[in-house]
Amino acid sequence: MKMSLEAWKALMRTSIDGIEGALSVADPTPQKAKLADLRKQLEGPSVARHRKRLEDELDALVESDVAMQIASRRYLGPKVQEAVEKALVTFERAKLVLAKAAEMRTRSGKKSRSRRRVAPAR
Repeated sequence: MKMSLEAWKALMRTSIDGIEGALSVADPTPQKAKLADLRKQLEGPSVARHRKRLEDELDALVESDVAMQIASRRYLGPKVQEAVEKALVTFERAKLVLAKAAEMRTRSGKKSRSRRRVAPAR
């Protein structure tokens, strides 16, 4: 699924703002100025090539500076943890649904429409 331009811009703005907010007060202002410059570039014309370049610039900026790396981990760490937890919950629910479907097929005596056999959840 392709991300719309507005959704991409919102994601980039949120990422830039989050990293900037996670920077320590003691961190030098040139880092904040570079993030502000990237934020300004979001307002310009945007084609796929331009988007990729801005994403690469943000990645390079974060990778080039230890304080930026720490700030990005501080910002993204909780978000990644939450996403992993939600994925695990979804996986467990899917296992239950598949087990129930396999049980219903067994009781009804019908064969699965697909050629692959669905194994019950462990």
